[in-house]
Amino acid sequence: MSVTDTWSIDWRAVGDEAVELLRAYRAIDTTNPPGNEIAGARFLADVLARGGIESRTVESAPGRANLVALVRGYRFFLSPWLG
Repeated sequence: MSVTDTWSIDWRAVGDEAVELLRAYRAIDTTNPPGNEIAGARFLADVLARGGIESRTVESAPGRANLVALVRGYRFFLSPWLG
């Protein structure tokens, strides 16, 4: 993406989408007890998948989940410091 491409982003639409995602996420009952974080993790995993980001859910106990995702960056930004 070039610098000029960033100016073509519809930031209002991006903001509206962020608000809608947050509303939907907050509607998921993950109240502790019992926790049920798996429902929230599944929702977020679906959101990430639509953006092409792989993730996995790790359960410490049934229904008690964490979402793990790795978003790769561009290494060339670090190159001067890594030799």
